[in-house]
Formats: sequence, C-alpha cells, structure tokens
Amino acid sequence: MDVQDLIKSYQLGNRNFKEANLRQADLSGVDLHRANLSGANLSEATLTGANLWGTNMSDTDLWGANLSKANLSEVDLRWSNLREANLSGAKLNGANLNEANLWGANLNGTDLSEADLRWANLRGANLIGAILRGANILGANMLGANLIGAIMEGADLREADLRWAKLNEVNLSGAKLRGVNLEQAILERANLTGANLIEANLEGVDLSEANLRWANLREADLYKAQVTDSQLGQARSLRNATMPNASIHD
Repeated sequence: MDVQDLIKSYQLGNRNFKEANLRQADLSGVDLHRANLSGANLSEATLTGANLWGTNMSDTDLWGANLSKANLSEVDLRWSNLREANLSGAKLNGANLNEANLWGANLNGTDLSEADLRWANLRGANLIGAILRGANILGANMLGANLIGAIMEGADLREADLRWAKLNEVNLSGAKLRGVNLEQAILERANLTGANLIEANLEGVDLSEANLRWANLREADLYKAQVTDSQLGQARSLRNATMPNASIHD
C-alpha cells in the first residue's frame, strides 16, 4: 500500500489496514491512532514520532523498524515481531506486549509503565533507563538484557529469566521476583527494598552495595553470591535460603 493512499484513507475515516504491506515505508510523524494494523508488514519501516496510541498491531511484523519517540500508549502488540526494532524514548505505557518478540530491541529510556510483557522475548534487549513501573513481566525471557538504571518498582517478574542481565542501580523496590532466575546477574547498587525473592535463583549474583532492606529471601539460592553479612542482615527473611557462606542465619 502506498503511504499517501494510506494517510488519505485514514483521514477519510477508514481505520482498517489489516495485513497491509508497508515494508520499509516512511511513516515518520504519521497519526494512525486507533487504526487496525494487525498482521501488517512494517518490517524496517520508519515510524519515528508517529502517533499510534490505542492502535491494534497484534501479530504485526516490525522487525528492524524505527519507532523511536513514537506514541504507542495502550497499543496492542501481542505476538508481534519487534526483533532489533528501535523503540528508544517511545511511550509504551499500558501497552500489551504479551508474547511479543523483542530480541535485541533498543528500548533505551522507553516508558513501559503498567505494560503487559508476560512471556515476552527480551533476550539481549537494551532497556537502559527504561521505566517499567508496575509492568507485568511474568515469565519473560530477559537473558543478558541491559537494564542499568531501569525503574522497576512494583513490577511482576515472577519466573522471569534474567540470567547474566545487567541490573546495576536498578530500582526493584516492592517488585515480585518469586522464582526469578538471576544467575550471574549484576545487581550492583540495586534497590531491592521490600522485594519478594522467595525461591529466586541468585547463584553467583553481584549484589555489591545493593539495598536488601525488608527483602524476602526465603528459600532463595545465594550460592557464591557477592553479598555481605550486613546486607543480608537487613532482609526480612532468610529462612531455608542457600547462603554464600555457612555463618549466616535467619
């Protein structure tokens, strides 16, 4: 579909562009809010600064697309392919990214507050400084993701895979981390105040200068973790946890 035809059709009131072929199209700054783009091909398309608020983009191919600074608030991106897409500085608050593929995507500084990222693939994604406050990230694959300085207060990360992830200075206060896999992750200077880490895998984790005040580490695996007795002494519970050394007791 020609870009000008699409814009003209939208301005005339048409909202249904399901399965449209817009591969490599330049849609910079376009206003397509509330449109239906489900199943469309937008791979390598340019959508910088576009207004896509509330748009249906489920099962859409956005591989390598440039969506930097776009408004994607409350957009439906379930099952979409966003592999290696550029979403830096975009607004994705309240977006549905359930089972979306974001492998290697650039989400630097992106607002994902209250977003649904359940079972999403964020392997190797760049989430530096991203806002994930209250986001649902249940079971997501975040293997090797870069989350340095991310804000994740109250986020639900139960059963997520965060092995080898960079979580330096991340704010995880009040986060749900039950059963999360953080093996070999870096949590240096992270804020884990009041976080629920029951049954979490923290084997080999770097918790240098991390705040563990009131954190629940019951049955957590801290084998070979870099953490001090003083830090662990601030935790709410260490019952049945596997300790980095035998001198720590609940």
